[in-house]
Amino acid sequence: MATLKEYFDKDFSYILSTHQSQKLNSTDGKIDIEVIARVHLDFNSNTKFISFFVPDSDRTFDICISLIKNPQWALKVSNGVLVKSGFVGEYLSSSSELKFSSVKSILN
Repeated sequence: MATLKEYFDKDFSYILSTHQSQKLNSTDGKIDIEVIARVHLDFNSNTKFISFFVPDSDRTFDICISLIKNPQWALKVSNGVLVKSGFVGEYLSSSSELKFSSVKSILN
């Protein structure tokens, strides 16, 4: 049986993505984990979205809520990356034009 990390690594493997690890530490010492943020660039749906791998801890829920409410550091992963997609002779769509699929409606 596959682990959750293996599912994270294989899901959306058909979509171009970039990723970065971030070490999370809290001042009270209760959080000391490494989270992986992956920005997926989906040209078919003209959108980009983020997935996170958060290792299990006693504060997993709090960490996930914080990551969802503050996607800025994850979105920075794709800064400086420019990809164009399309067919020869047609308009090439750019990764800078992709819309971020926001999560505001879920949290409000």
